[in-house]
Amino acid sequence: MVQAGLIETYSNDEIRNSFYPKLCAGGFFFDCTTKVALVCVYTCKVKNFNGWDSKIILGCIAHTSRTWLPLAAVGDFLCADLYFSTTDSHGGRCYWRTSEDTHY
Repeated sequence: MVQAGLIETYSNDEIRNSFYPKLCAGGFFFDCTTKVALVCVYTCKVKNFNGWDSKIILGCIAHTSRTWLPLAAVGDFLCADLYFSTTDSHGGRCYWRTSEDTHY
């Protein structure tokens, strides 16, 4: 079962979503878009089981930038924190969804 969500910012502040991934989840796809900036940088992070993973990707207007990040561990009561920020001063959107793959 795929779990999905949206992290939306209205500035370049970092925003967090927290949830409990299903046992079959191996990682997350992040699909990022800018609101106004012609070119911007996105930062996507995952914190899970006291482990951090992050990626910095380049984006531009009218284009969705995709990245994938793994989960450190899954199981009952193991929360995952997803973080998103952009250099666009008007903010951006990050659509995330779980993936059963353990690598991308």
